Amino acid sequence: MSPSLRAALSRSLDATASSASGRASFALTTLRLEPCPVRLRLSRVLGLVPCALFDAGLISAAGEGVIRHQSRLRPWIAAGAAVRLFAAFASRWRLDIEAGVLAAIQRDTFQFLPDETVYEFSGPIPLVSAGVSFGWPARAQ
Repeated sequence: MSPSLRAALSRSLDATASSASGRASFALTTLRLEPCPVRLRLSRVLGLVPCALFDAGLISAAGEGVIRHQSRLRPWIAAGAAVRLFAAFASRWRLDIEAGVLAAIQRDTFQFLPDETVYEFSGPIPLVSAGVSFGWPARAQ
């Protein structure tokens, strides 16, 4: 057992979607919590860490080039799982590679007209990340 908890605040780059009536720009701001209950040692250098993922945040949407320009903030809630493979080098350096999937718990549809959907959040969201960290080794008390 070697539980850990990560927290991350992120903001996506603005994305746009177009329809016959105009365009809409979207941005997602989230707080992610990543509880990881165990760490599995595969060798002296390699390890595997399974984690749960919980995202909560806001989606900002704004119409562009439409007759009734509006902006909205909507909640975003998602959950998923990931697994992180790590390699520890020279007792202070660590390389992490993580892969997982998120699923939106609260989905939303953005429309300009009742019968014209501009964008709909749906389906699982694959995640892949890599990172390098440096730290001081823990000392036994």
